[in-house]
Amino acid sequence: MDLCQSLKALNRKCVIIKIEHLKVWTEEEKSWWRRKPTKPEVIILNDVSASLKTGDFVAVIGPSGAGKTTFLVSLAGKCTLPSSGTVTVNGTDARRVQRGVIEIVPQFDVFLDSISVREHLVFMTEMKLGSIKKPPHRQTLKNLLTELKLKMLQHSPISSLSGGERRLLSLAASLLSSPQILICDEPTTGLDSYNAALIVGVLKQLAASGKTVICSVHQPSSDLFREFNSIALMSEGRMVFHGSQEECKKLFNRFDLRCPKNYNPAEFYIKAVSQSRDDYEKVLENYCDQFDEDESSSPACAQMYSQT
Repeated sequence: MDLCQSLKALNRKCVIIKIEHLKVWTEEEKSWWRRKPTKPEVIILNDVSASLKTGDFVAVIGPSGAGKTTFLVSLAGKCTLPSSGTVTVNGTDARRVQRGVIEIVPQFDVFLDSISVREHLVFMTEMKLGSIKKPPHRQTLKNLLTELKLKMLQHSPISSLSGGERRLLSLAASLLSSPQILICDEPTTGLDSYNAALIVGVLKQLAASGKTVICSVHQPSSDLFREFNSIALMSEGRMVFHGSQEECKKLFNRFDLRCPKNYNPAEFYIKAVSQSRDDYEKVLENYCDQFDEDESSSPACAQMYSQT
């Protein structure tokens, strides 16, 4: 049984994530002996709106400083900065959803290198689920070791793992609670092409199994970028576009912004909205209008959820 099949039964419920007019900023810092603020207020996210659903495998792309990481942290309900707007999961504030529904896979792996892969996962199981002596918990651990290709490494010290294997171990720890929403901050950064493809392939299977998988990706290759079924393009703290790859291509073509043959689409979209203010405004205005139209009719999945 592959990963998609083994996890499908755990993800029956349709999940709708709604982000509406989200704004996040840093407060200005004032000194008691200076009249002017030492640090002015900085807007990180500005009027961001989007809607994500079960099965979405989202690539969050954009130039450095676009607000990608803050966006992901806000989706998880863990943003500590001042904010306005709403982020809801099936109508519940993301900050108040049940523990384990949303999991974040951090960009940087933190392990005790002296312990083994299995020891780390046993410890994380005890922390997240309870006693490892319970048969369901042991079975969950066994399945993850098999499906994430860690079974042959379970007795190896973490210090001996490659970058891709360490990333798989982080992913396994996040999947122990069977989250419905998985958020990954640059999961392929620092990996070679083989390990990056391995990680993206596993994440794609998780999305196909019924999870919502959201990843910020930095300079993805063309092959990796094609694996995502949804794009969230950000620039200057705004959501410039969110939708399928085909929709993104058609929109940019409409504004005579055509990706050259054999050119990386992700890099093209980022450059298009970063280098030209006019192109940025046109794409942003179109997305805002389209989002408002989509919100006027309730998604079928949301109607199904309201009936449960």
